[in-house]
Amino acid sequence: MIASILLAFALIAMWIAVTAALSHMSGWPKLAAVYRAQRPPSGRSFLVTGGKIGNVWYRDCLTIYTSPEGLYLSVWPIFRFREPPLFIPWNDVHNRREKRWLWSRLIEFDVGSPPIATMRLLPAIFRDAPNVLTDR
Repeated sequence: MIASILLAFALIAMWIAVTAALSHMSGWPKLAAVYRAQRPPSGRSFLVTGGKIGNVWYRDCLTIYTSPEGLYLSVWPIFRFREPPLFIPWNDVHNRREKRWLWSRLIEFDVGSPPIATMRLLPAIFRDAPNVLTDR
């Protein structure tokens, strides 16, 4: 019984440590200090999608909403330790460029000025975004 409790504690501690390390590597806590969101906006949703934030690939565990005002991102709750939802206004999306990764086309961009983090997301996410694919 005690061994089972210790094993469960060790697995939970390891899960928290790994998610905290990935969160730090992505820059999500720095983004959350500026862009923390309370709830998703109304708009187009991408419920099971991925992207790269900082140095971390989030594979099919992001929920993204786009609205005329900006971009909302959240991580599935099981991965959300130190990663609250974000809302990034389109005005804070800078230096957009197209990147190829394997056979995929992605849009890479900086968030904030000066940049807080760099992201890569699928082009479909930007379809309804006002002027987001041309630099101002």
